[in-house]
Amino acid sequence: MGTMFWIWLVVVVVALVLELATMALTSVWFVGGGIVAMLLSIFEGIEWYWQALAFVVVSVALLLIIRPIAQKYFNKNSEGRTNMEIYMGQKVRMITAANFDTLGTAKIYDVIWTIKSDNGEELKVGEIVEIIAVSGNKLIAKKCGDNKETATKKD
Repeated sequence: MGTMFWIWLVVVVVALVLELATMALTSVWFVGGGIVAMLLSIFEGIEWYWQALAFVVVSVALLLIIRPIAQKYFNKNSEGRTNMEIYMGQKVRMITAANFDTLGTAKIYDVIWTIKSDNGEELKVGEIVEIIAVSGNKLIAKKCGDNKETATKKD
């Protein structure tokens, strides 16, 4: 086995170690390309530039074809949700009133949150509201339909 075999073996090992260290689907494609180039280097008549071309072509092909599929399966539980979005749709009881000029508060999971009305309408103390959005560190809420609903137990 020639020098190129060992060079491609080093490329494969380095790419594999980087991928295992990051687990971010960034260098695994070079492992596949490096293996193909390493196999080509075993044959005497294939020059280094053909091996390098095979490395690039296989790596790019793996990246373009398999990465979207892999990301779909690896990230299927995240769906872009943030920690704040878990509050969306929850119904809570107002602790202090909120109106157009004043922010109110509500307790969710033992944490007091600042609540703002979605349309400036007054949200009264004890009233049940539904969280509909997040704006910075404030939760945006609207009055619940007939307000005879009970808040989800969060405290």
